[in-house]
Amino acid sequence: MIKVMYAARRRADMSFDEFRAYWLTTHADLMMKVPELQRYVISIAHDSEAGGGDQRPFDGFAEVAYADEEAMRRAMESPEAEAMLADEVNLFDTSSSVRLVVDDVPLLA
Repeated sequence: MIKVMYAARRRADMSFDEFRAYWLTTHADLMMKVPELQRYVISIAHDSEAGGGDQRPFDGFAEVAYADEEAMRRAMESPEAEAMLADEVNLFDTSSSVRLVVDDVPLLA
């Protein structure tokens, strides 16, 4: 399994509640349509951190997993992935997003 980890901040003109709602609905719906997707987890800053705003390095994280590198490549070439990627500007401050492709090494599952 290959996984892509994303760390993201919301757009500056978006409240934390708007960010959370949009990511969990509109953007997640687009991501769930991407073919070959095996796992999609969104981790959004806890409510106790919501007031942290500019103090937090990121507002949330996403884990996106595929069977292997070839499956990930096919998925990212799809029209569904193109639509999801085009939507990122509606949600994220893309200038501060971080993306890292990783291999999972479960130590405790």
